[in-house]
Amino acid sequence: MIPLVPINQLKSGHFYLTSLLSKLNTLKYLEITGLPQKNRINDKSAKALKKGFHNFLEEKGELEVLSFHNIVVDKDYSESLFEYLTNSDRLISLRFSNTNFLLFGNSMKILSKSLSQLKDLQELVFD
Repeated sequence: MIPLVPINQLKSGHFYLTSLLSKLNTLKYLEITGLPQKNRINDKSAKALKKGFHNFLEEKGELEVLSFHNIVVDKDYSESLFEYLTNSDRLISLRFSNTNFLLFGNSMKILSKSLSQLKDLQELVFD
């Protein structure tokens, strides 16, 4: 589980997201979660996640389970959060729990396009 919290000692406050995803290329299960008091994705955290997912793929990482939990957004971050899905070959479970980021912009359109490419997907959860 990777919590979405800014780290004040880092310039962007969210570089740890890029760093963790870049280095943990053997990871199979990833839950990105917001803490009760700090659960918003902002421009910096979305950018860090996008870059981290990109690096994860370049290092031949293959997630089997990806979960987004307790995350709130106030604009469309689907490009940053779903780009990984279009390049994922091994994902078998995708979970969305207590999040509103599917309600903004083109999120559902981008997600549905990505879902059609996930040939091994066995579980899709929205709650």
